Formats: sequence, structure tokens, C-alpha cells
Amino acid sequence: MTPKGTHSWEDIDPTIFTDDDGTTWIAWGNRECYIARLKPNMIDLDGPIREITPPHFEEGPWLHKNGKLYYLTYASLDRSRDAAEKVSYATAPSIQGPWTYRGELTGSAKGSFTIHPGIARFKGKWYLFLHSARLSIGDQQGGLGRRAVTVEYLRYNKDGTMQPVVQTEAGVSAPPPR
Repeated sequence: MTPKGTHSWEDIDPTIFTDDDGTTWIAWGNRECYIARLKPNMIDLDGPIREITPPHFEEGPWLHKNGKLYYLTYASLDRSRDAAEKVSYATAPSIQGPWTYRGELTGSAKGSFTIHPGIARFKGKWYLFLHSARLSIGDQQGGLGRRAVTVEYLRYNKDGTMQPVVQTEAGVSAPPPR
């Protein structure tokens, strides 16, 4: 049950999301984004694979829900203008869509080509986890293979859109934005 995409490395970067009704979904992809329901054993697919590729999707999809909206956050790359990934996102009224592209959430990570997102809620606050290249080996800092994880506060507007996030040196040690 592997989709037929445009290249051989499309089946990477899986994310799992369990909905309020207990149904679990998996999303994954590289340049094409796919979603499928999982059986309760969390191994076998429980239905068809659907392509849900939003604009500029590159890799690293992440699914979450806030209120009644579903979010697909992902590493994006506009190959006509960018040399490094940013984080973009789409929203939907249902995990199965339709997905509406909402734009870029972040800029590129300093010193790193990749910037895969992860989002979690903890003690009433939302957090965005990202790649950076702050690790150094010898006199070389950053680069594709030296990924570090950073975390920033994530905020939502009243209409459900997310406020842009700037990757900082301080991360969440800084006071949260108002």
C-alpha cells in the first residue's frame, strides 16, 4: 500500500495523531503529503491512503487540533525563491479536509536547511519545536547533519490562525508573549 509519487524517498517523516473519538491517523511524505487512518493496533492501515499535499510542502508533516480546527504544519520550501525550509501550515474543519493553506508560520532556521515542526500543549500553553543548527563540532557550527531542537511559544488568533513565530536564541526561557 505504498503511494506512487514522483521520487523514491517520499515515504519519510511519519506523524501520528489520535482524534477526540479515538481514531488514529498517520501522515507522512516528502514533496507529496499523505494521510491514512490506522487500525487500533497502530500498525495496519484502516482505509485508503489519500494525498493532501498543501502548497510548498517539502517534508516533516505534523498534525494537531486546537478547538474545532485541525492543523497540518510542515517544512515548506518554495523552490523558486528559497534555499532553506520554513514552516508553513494549513487548517481544516475535519482531519480529512478540505485543507486550507494559511501561509508561513516561521522563517528559515539559522544555519540549517531543515526545520521540521512539532507542536504540543503543556500546562495550558502551546509550544512549537523546531530544528536549528546551534550544535557545533570542532570549529564548524550547524549544517544539514548537526540538528538541534529549539522550542518557542505558539499563539493562536481568535479566528484560529497561528501567529508568526520567530526563532530566538532564548527560546521559552524568555517571558511568553502576551
